Amino acid sequence: MKKILIIALVIILGLLSYIYVFKTEETEIKLPSAENIVEIKISRKNVDNNIKYDKPEDIAKIIEDFQTMIKTKQESISDAPNVPDWFLIKFVHKTGGESNLYVYEKEDVYYIEQPYEGIWILEKNPQTWLEGQD
Repeated sequence: MKKILIIALVIILGLLSYIYVFKTEETEIKLPSAENIVEIKISRKNVDNNIKYDKPEDIAKIIEDFQTMIKTKQESISDAPNVPDWFLIKFVHKTGGESNLYVYEKEDVYYIEQPYEGIWILEKNPQTWLEGQD
């Protein structure tokens, strides 16, 4: 009976560590490649001024800026960030689908939140393309 309990305990611990290891390894943001995006639309919460980028070089620059980020331990648990002000970044795919993420500033740090996936710190200041000044 003791052997069965020990074996069961080892199996349970093994499964839990397997789940933990693979769950924590997913720290990369899930972005489409620049070649698969036809347009990026940026809108600010409660503001009607929308910005659109459809030139391949602009799209590639924005996607490149998203590549320099640090994963936080914070979780994304809703469709939109729970902050007073944010920018919605909408990627329009060549296949016709769309994907969203949010950028917001808190205490002079820019964050990227991908709904239900995670929150990252953006290392580059995105203000120029967020405001359409690029």
